[in-house]
Amino acid sequence: MYKHRLAVIIVVALIIVEFILFKLLYPYANFSSDSYVYINAAAANSDINIWPIGYSKFLRVFGTFIHSDTALVFFQYLFLEAAILYFLFTIIELLRPAKAVVYILLSFPLLNPVFLFLGNYVTSDALFTALSFIWLTQLLWMLYEFKPFYLFTHALVLLVAFTFRYNALYYPFISAMVLIVSRQRWQLKTVGIAIIFLLPGVFVWHTSNQYYKLTGTRQFSAFGGWQLAGNAMFMYSHAYKNDTTAVPLRFAALHRGVVRHMDSLSHVRSRPDAYLNDYYLWNPNNPLIQYMFAQSGTDASALDFRIWAPMAPLQGAYGAYLIRRHPGAYARYYLLPNTINYFLPPLEDLGIYNMRKDSVKKVEQIWFDYKSQQVKSYSKDVGILYLLPVLAFIIQIIFWGTMVSFLLLKGHRKADQFFNAALVLVIVIWIINFAFSVLASPIMLRYQLFPLVVFFSFSVLLVERIYKTAWEI
Repeated sequence: MYKHRLAVIIVVALIIVEFILFKLLYPYANFSSDSYVYINAAAANSDINIWPIGYSKFLRVFGTFIHSDTALVFFQYLFLEAAILYFLFTIIELLRPAKAVVYILLSFPLLNPVFLFLGNYVTSDALFTALSFIWLTQLLWMLYEFKPFYLFTHALVLLVAFTFRYNALYYPFISAMVLIVSRQRWQLKTVGIAIIFLLPGVFVWHTSNQYYKLTGTRQFSAFGGWQLAGNAMFMYSHAYKNDTTAVPLRFAALHRGVVRHMDSLSHVRSRPDAYLNDYYLWNPNNPLIQYMFAQSGTDASALDFRIWAPMAPLQGAYGAYLIRRHPGAYARYYLLPNTINYFLPPLEDLGIYNMRKDSVKKVEQIWFDYKSQQVKSYSKDVGILYLLPVLAFIIQIIFWGTMVSFLLLKGHRKADQFFNAALVLVIVIWIINFAFSVLASPIMLRYQLFPLVVFFSFSVLLVERIYKTAWEI
């Protein structure tokens, strides 16, 4: 990076100027229902929550120094941009692309406004995306020139990422693959793999214990059970009319409510489950939550984590039961639409500001020391991001198009060993991220920004290699 110090200075200066201009248009942070959950957990200093607890712990630590939302979003944005630049300058340093390619690579984080909006969002997205870039960059250095101390810094990054979002579940397995193929003694590989899995394992153990104290059952993530049931609902809304088989007794009451709800939705002109979304997770009218209210004797005004978490095992078991009964319908009505979403990821909350509201919740006002609950912004709809799903589709098409062209031209035979290894790593990330994303939950653009930047960067590098290979021919 020392060789590119002038470029670094210019890039950092532009990043700061862009942030200042952005805050003139959006002086307040962006909030969603997730923000409320994170801040509540931070205020209560909880050890478990609906979402992974890492971001709430970060908010609490950050809040001991300053409660300014501007300071928070500036830190998030700067940390995200720094992580992206760490990744980009690493591949520039290790792969030595032409100057024009360097400019193209650096233009993406500078000219793409999505990172400003992501940093302005009070959720774990910006920091988790940044940690993902650091994780991948460390893997690239481990492939290029392995040093033992990488193991400890890498394990720490994995642990922190894991506490921020469970999308990091597959990260240790990819890290282990890199260690296995690295040119190191098997003893060091064994120790490294053990450390990589040990730290997240301790977090899983601690979280499971906290859930056991609350619910009486050991589970790692209550959200997983609810998510599986929610995914199954999108399928079952199409399959229930032809399903006459009696369900197991423990699901009977829940199932009756689901069938009644599906019947009522059949008379609605604009169905809330017409496309994959979070309707079956959070909408108080959905049958899963209605069953929870009936069992707990509460209503929507009393929905909290202590009521929600104990229901997760039953919800997850019910969702898995329906999926096993209707695998074909599940593939058609959930997996196929979510596969399409992987290539054209919806903007979701990223496309709107503060859920199109002019105010924030009381807990958000108190946490950030706002004078009132009223907030303002340039616009409630973020129109500048509307084309990003199309851009995401184009990036993936170009990535695979350049990849196939590179292989057909036998560019891999002329490329150095590190470039080929890095390319294999990126392909593995695409495959595993695709499978995990499609299977886990409805896909949203903000969850895919990390891999999209990686695919864009390697597409540019592949175009350069293809050009050189074709020119030599």
